[in-house]
Amino acid sequence: MKNNAAECVLLSPDEYIRLMDEVNDARLLILASQRMENFDPAKVVSGEELYRELGITKEALESCGEVEIE
Repeated sequence: MKNNAAECVLLSPDEYIRLMDEVNDARLLILASQRMENFDPAKVVSGEELYRELGITKEALESCGEVEIE
């Protein structure tokens, strides 16, 4: 305490990570909610159509192998 106000908080690393994950999840939820407010089903593009527009072939996708997302 400093001048009757908390100066710092002591947390275990696991608790800090859990709290940060919770904050990040809340931020992502807000972002997703904002995006859904502007969602227009008429503008939806299928994956196949997107690949065709970008010139991506099924063979090119298969040759990439496994992708690890963290």
